[in-house]
Order: sequence, then structure tokens, then C-alpha cells
Amino acid sequence: MNCASKEDEMYSPVPYKLEIPTLFANKLIAPIIPVDNPLTKEGVALGKKLFFDKILSGNDAQSCASCHQPQNAFSDNQQFSLGIDKKLGTRNAMPLFNLAWNFDELFNWDGKEFSLENQAFEPVTNPIEM
Repeated sequence: MNCASKEDEMYSPVPYKLEIPTLFANKLIAPIIPVDNPLTKEGVALGKKLFFDKILSGNDAQSCASCHQPQNAFSDNQQFSLGIDKKLGTRNAMPLFNLAWNFDELFNWDGKEFSLENQAFEPVTNPIEM
């Protein structure tokens, strides 16, 4: 049974134009966007919604933004971030800005993740963090 409608088959995601600051454009190479995960308006909107939504946490009590606070350079001001059920974690939430220019492609404090897409899974599956 095919659940896709003709409307679904005709839909194409809308490309998202990344606005690059002039200083970055003049001094750095353009960000490397994964071929298998292109920027789209729908993807950016979904990412923002999930970043601020508490639905991904084990108890619906915190979102990514609970630790990666926009007003604190998308980090927090704690030595160790508080996770689910107010459990103290083992590290501080890294600041999240300009990650498109993370050319070393190493994420987390220990550098064990090689892409932003892979990094996002760890806090959601970590029993202390989310």
C-alpha cells in the first residue's frame, strides 16, 4: 500500500540561503554543508523547534536550550551542566555558534564526534543529559 499522495510526490523542500557575515566571507572559506543534509527552510525551522522543545528529553522537562542558552552564547554559566532530573553532568554545555566553520570537524569537549549531525544524538541518548 502506497501512502504517498500526488501532492507529497510533487513537494520539494525550499533551499535555505545562509547569510554569511562579510568578515567571514572575506577571511574564511565558505561553510561545508553535508551533501546528504542540505540546508532547507523546512529543516532550519524543524531544527529550531526541536532545539527549544522539551519533547526530546526523557521526562519532557528540558530542551537543548535549557543548557545551550541563547543569552549565554548558547552555553550555560555552570562548571557542569544540569541534566535530566537535576542530575549534575560531567561537563559544561559547549557554546553553539559559528559551528558551520568548525573545519576540524571535531565536536564535544573530547572531540569524539565528527559531525554536527552525529553530535546531536549524544545528549538525547545520554541518561544524565536529556
